[in-house]
Amino acid sequence: MTDQTAQIKLIIPTADLDGARSAAGYLGEILDPPPLAVTHFERQPSGYLVEAYFEDAPDLSEIADAMAALDKPGIGTPVLEVVPDANWVTISQEALPPVQAGRFVIHGSHDAARVGRRHGAILIDAGEAFGTAHHATTRGCLDALDLVTRRRMFRRVLDLGCGSG
Repeated sequence: MTDQTAQIKLIIPTADLDGARSAAGYLGEILDPPPLAVTHFERQPSGYLVEAYFEDAPDLSEIADAMAALDKPGIGTPVLEVVPDANWVTISQEALPPVQAGRFVIHGSHDAARVGRRHGAILIDAGEAFGTAHHATTRGCLDALDLVTRRRMFRRVLDLGCGSG
């Protein structure tokens, strides 16, 4: 896989899991170059979607012929979709709600107006590897800090490997 963002998504609807597995497995065998990634998801109210990602658009007629050759009922017509060039990590992190742990509220700058300036509000913009505050250990650390600081005031505090906490 290259460092470039995948720009093309192939979507194939299927009626059942067997068809989705067959279509997904076959894509890597028939295409040159093969897809960067292939997944399949259950969709509501029924069926599955196979999604494959490419740097360049594959030949749609070749894929349609290959899916027909599988001879599996319920494999639909493949379509191509352009994937917008976006920072998907940032987009997904901005969808994360604030975390309430004891008297603390950990939030990103995208929630600053909703949370407001108040005691216990901690603004942390998540990085790609950490900082969402949604991990159970972070909440546990914050709950513990809340508990001990309600019982006693500390002059010095050491944050040793507590991540967002």
